[in-house]
This record gives sequence, C-alpha cells and structure tokens, in this order.
Amino acid sequence: MGQSNRRRSEEGFTLIELLVVIVILGVLSAVVVFAVRGTGDKGRGAALNTDSKTVRTAEEAFCAQNGRYGTLAELKSAKLLSEESTLTEVRLLPTGPCTGAAATPAGADAKGFVVGPSQPNGGSPAQWDSLTLAATGGSPASLFGWPNPLMSARGPGNGRSMRIFDTLIWKDSTGVPLTWLASEVPTQANGGVSADGKTWTFKIRDGVKWQDGAAFTTDDVIFTFSYYKTGGAINRNATIRNFVTSFVKDPADPTRKVIVTLNQNQNTFLSSIGQGLQILPKHIWSKPEYTPAPTSSAPGTRTATAANPTVGTILAEQFVGTGAYVLQNPTSYNPLDDVSIYNANPNFFLGAPYVRQLRYITTGDAVGALVTGLVDAGGVGNEESVDDATLAPLASFDQASSNGGAGWNRSLLFNMTAGFPYNSTAFRQAIGLTVDRKDLVQRIINGRGDPVSMGGLVPGNPFLAPGLPTYDRDVDRAKTLLDSIGITDPDGAGPLKRQCSTTVCQLKYPNGSGGVTTGTSGAGVTFTPRIVTTSPNNFSNATIDILKQYFADIGLDSAQFNNAVDADSSNGRYGIFVTGYGNLTSDPDSLRSALSAVYTSTCSPGPCSASNTNATGPVSGNTGFSAVYGWNNTPAALEFQSLADTQLTVSDQSVRRQQLNRMQELVASEVPRIGLYSPVSVQFFPKSGFSPWYITPGGGPQPGFVNKHIFITGKKFGLPAGFS
Repeated sequence: MGQSNRRRSEEGFTLIELLVVIVILGVLSAVVVFAVRGTGDKGRGAALNTDSKTVRTAEEAFCAQNGRYGTLAELKSAKLLSEESTLTEVRLLPTGPCTGAAATPAGADAKGFVVGPSQPNGGSPAQWDSLTLAATGGSPASLFGWPNPLMSARGPGNGRSMRIFDTLIWKDSTGVPLTWLASEVPTQANGGVSADGKTWTFKIRDGVKWQDGAAFTTDDVIFTFSYYKTGGAINRNATIRNFVTSFVKDPADPTRKVIVTLNQNQNTFLSSIGQGLQILPKHIWSKPEYTPAPTSSAPGTRTATAANPTVGTILAEQFVGTGAYVLQNPTSYNPLDDVSIYNANPNFFLGAPYVRQLRYITTGDAVGALVTGLVDAGGVGNEESVDDATLAPLASFDQASSNGGAGWNRSLLFNMTAGFPYNSTAFRQAIGLTVDRKDLVQRIINGRGDPVSMGGLVPGNPFLAPGLPTYDRDVDRAKTLLDSIGITDPDGAGPLKRQCSTTVCQLKYPNGSGGVTTGTSGAGVTFTPRIVTTSPNNFSNATIDILKQYFADIGLDSAQFNNAVDADSSNGRYGIFVTGYGNLTSDPDSLRSALSAVYTSTCSPGPCSASNTNATGPVSGNTGFSAVYGWNNTPAALEFQSLADTQLTVSDQSVRRQQLNRMQELVASEVPRIGLYSPVSVQFFPKSGFSPWYITPGGGPQPGFVNKHIFITGKKFGLPAGFS
C-alpha cells in the first residue's frame, strides 16, 4: 500500500483533480477580488491586477468545464465569479477554442481571450489632460518627425502622422480590426470582399469632417488611391502601385462606398491598405503645391527640400487630417525642436480623445527624463542602455514589455551583386557560424532579448517556423567552409590572414556616384571584406567591436567598417551591411519584400525589372533599406521567389503557413542575411501614471507602444461607447 501511495504521489494529479482545483481557485479568487473594489487611486493598480488574475483563473476553469472560454456573464452563471467584473473587460477571440493558457496580444493569431481594463486607464481619472513622451530626433528630419503621410517614411514621423491622419481600418491590442473611417470591416460575410478576394468595398462613416471643417467623402478616398498610384518615387506603397487596378465609387451608393479592385487576392491587403493607408484631403492635396515631382520629398512646403524641410514657407494646411489630434503651431513646426505639441481635436468622429494633449520632448537621456518627470512614459533604447545599472533608477516604475517587441533587430545583410565571395552560400554560412549571436544577446543587450531566427523572423512572430538551424558558433567548421571555396590561410603560421587562392575575388560594389569600386583581386591577395555600418549615432559601436573579433577569429581582416547611411544599403554600396530595423513581428510577407529579387518597392514609375543580376551597379528591384541584394538564380532563391509570390495570394491559410515555413527554411539554409539580436521592448511609466500600454500585435501601421488607439480610448481594446 505504501508503495502504491508513493507511486501515486510521483504520478501527480489526475485531470479531474486538476479541474476541481482550478474551479476552487477561481471561486476563492472571485471572493477576494471583489472585496478590493472601491479602493482609491493609490490602490487602483493593485485592484486591477488582482481583478484581472481572477478573471483569467475563472476563464481557465470555464475552459476546463466547457472546452471554450466564456463571457463575463457566462463566468458568473457558472458560479466562477460572484458577479460580473466592473474593472476588467474580456474579449473572446474568434481564432480558436481555449488553449489551456490565457492568450497574450503579442501575436496576430493569438487564441482564446484577452483581458483589459473595462474603463479608460482603469477608471481613473476620467480623462488625461496631457501626456509627455520622449521624442526621437534624426536626420533627415523628414524621415523621423514630419507629421504628414508623404514625409514620414517610417519611424517616429509615421507615428506622429498617424495622430493627425486616419486610415479606413485600425486595430487594437487583440489584432482584431476596428472600424475607423470605414463604418464596417469588409468581409465576405457582409459582402465587403468578393469570393475571389480581388474586390473590396469600403463603406465610409457618416458625419466625419476634416480638421478645417470640410466634409470627408468618398472623393477623398478615391483621390488618395490615385495620389499613391501615380505619385512618383515618393510613393512607397508597392501594394497600390502593383496590385490595385481600379478604385471607384460604388454606382449604387456613390456617397458612402468605394470599390477597390486588385489583380489578385492579397492576404495582406487589409493590413497594408485598410490599416496602413493614411487618407488625404482632396481639397488640399490636389493643389499644385502638393503634386510631388518624381524625386520630391517635401509636398506641402514651398521651396523646401528633404535635407532641410523648414526652408521656405511651411503650409499649415498640410497637417489637416481627420484624426484625433491637431498639430499646434504648424507653420513653425520643426521636428528637431525640443518640444512639439498635439492638441485634442474636439470634433473627432469618435469623440474627444481620452488623452487631451500629447507632448513630445527630444531627449538623449530617457532614464533621466523618466526619473525627473520630464516625460510620463518611455523606453530606454535597443542596445547597451538597457543594462542593470541603467535600469536601477526605474525600479519603482511599472512597465509593459514584450519579447520580440516591435520586431526591432540588428542584422547583417549580404550584397550578392558584389560578386565572390558574397554570392557564395558557403561564405555566408561561414559567417553565420562565426558570429556568436547568443554572446551578442548577453554582451550587448544584457540578456534582455533573443537572437533573431535564421529564417528571418523574431521569436515573438506567430508565423515563426519550427526546427530551423540555429548556426551556433563553430569556428572550426567556419574555417573549413572558407577553405573549401578558396579563401585560405596561405602558410598556417601566426595570426590567420586569409587570401584568395585559385578563385578570383571580384570585390566589386557600386560606389556613391553610380560607378563601380573594384578592390584588388586575384590569387594571393589578402581578402578584406567590404563591411559598412550605419553611423554610431543610430547603433552601438560595441556590436561592431565584437563583430571585428569574430571575423578575426576566422582570419578575416574586418578593420574596414565604414560608416554609412540607409542609402548605402538601398543602393548596394557594400559587401556586408550591418544595420538595424523593426517590424519583424508583422506579417511574414515582409520576407518577400526584403529578400525577393523582383520585389518592386520604390521603383518609379512602374514595376521594376526582374533582372536583378548586375554586379556592377545598383539593382533595379530590391531597393528597400532593409533589402538584400541579388539573391536570385540559385535553385533555393528561385523556389523562395515562387513561394513568396504564391503565399501572398493563397486563400487556404494552412497552406500559406506551410509555404511561409518553407521560405524560412530556405533563408536559414542560404543565409542571405543574419539577424543578430532582437531586444525585449519595454515601456516604463509611474505606477499612478497612464497605464494601458501594449505592443501592437503583428506590427502594422504603428508598431510598438505608441498605437494611437490607447490615447483615444484609454483602453487596450475596443472603441468608445456608442461606436462600432
């Protein structure tokens, strides 16, 4: 008997016993949580946390009993809650049954449920008068801080532009599409999407006005599509340029509906266009001042240039949108100023935003700004600044965090149009085996993050393929690979100094003037890789120093780390490019845009040539700043290209996932780029401060913690009462 009891204790609880324990915990927690209600502002955070945990426990008990998650009313009916929570809101997600664990909003296909405060900022205060955030400076300023859609290519400028200009659809912490300028989300069920996925009908809201009082109409939507379709090189929207064939008013309802037709189904259409296309006011942007020349970067200014957008007269009307915020002092706006202010639009179609004013302050010391109260919330950077000593002053702050975060990563990109050895798979694999990515995570970001998958996605991406090779550091194997392609140690004595042997090292790459720089080549010549990196103002020199040592360990002289800018990557002026960029949590179609040799990102005026094979100058197709040059014409690259095309259009999502997995397998085997590390994204804020921070799931129009949805609603999901 004793032996039987011992065996039973070693085996653990039965399923029935576990269910009973879960139910009891749920009931006990419910008793506790509702006893803490009525606490003041000081205890609000604790009450919310306790209440949220109680609801989660009750959900798991309900799941154990019913095989699915339930509404608050169902939890109460099942006697798992003594009453429906007035602090916590539950959203059941349509993507599947219960999974045994509460879902987090980190992934686009999260399953089960999510919870959040049922009232703005947890119910206190009724509104937030002003919120000050740390701004990011940058050069050119047009990329980083200019809040109109055509001068905010990415980054902070894009986020600020989204405060003023709206899209047809938006999304919250659950990733579920929200109605925005469109009054309903198009689906096949409501007739908004055709059976073949090629025709989309957007029904716009009634009563929306531009900030100057003009009515928002279907004319504005049609004009915006036309502007992006024909706008020249300034247009960065490849989906509209290459896949949208027509955009017309619905003849049956021309004042309310717009019909957009594609040349093929697009799995990313709702996110890239519905949630990403900022709608422009036709009555303003149809003026001559806003007609962009093919190389213009400054519509809305007179005689301004991208390098100096404040030259000339700034037209205040260029900042007129339908959005929740109005830019203060627009005619004197300078994105490099210390402070910029966005005030609430009292006539916003969803009502006055919960946060009445947003202030941005440029600071190089985010921790100091947080501790002194200069800013109300902020992160602390992607690299060395997140060590323990730096974070110590923030120990009393609350924080929101997410592995994979907004998908920022530091990467190595190979330019295969630069010739041998960059176009050699064995060479690229050798570099992959040389770079100790786990070591970089520890030494650069103090263990707060992960290596990027060799398939090209960050660990938090729900489409991450399983079982990919990790390329753990193996210097001996790396040396063997280099020997096999004729980049050898000539004498084997002393420090390695590899030379080109029987194979001629071409060492070609485009230079800044469009010509070709050719390094010394041929047998017996020391091979020095052409490596460039973006300036130390943007990224860590420590990473470069460590990479130099890695390269030296296999006999490559890597002293030639030249400072560069995004354009050097876009124009192929490198052999290996060390850079950083974000949004790797977005839809993995980003693999196509970064790695497909025929991707048509910024080509003007029409589709780029597919002949991406020129080793003596910039290629015509793949020209994004995070793009890889010249990965084509190998069997793996051709298979990748085929899959990249079909995954975009296939309707069966299980088939699409298989195709995306295979694409990642090809990237991991061929190594056209190496993702070094992706830090955990963290947002710090005072315990009594503005609190509904979340990482936007799946990237999208505004990745990271600054989704305007939280400023408008004060909540993690849903719209204000009375709107749908």
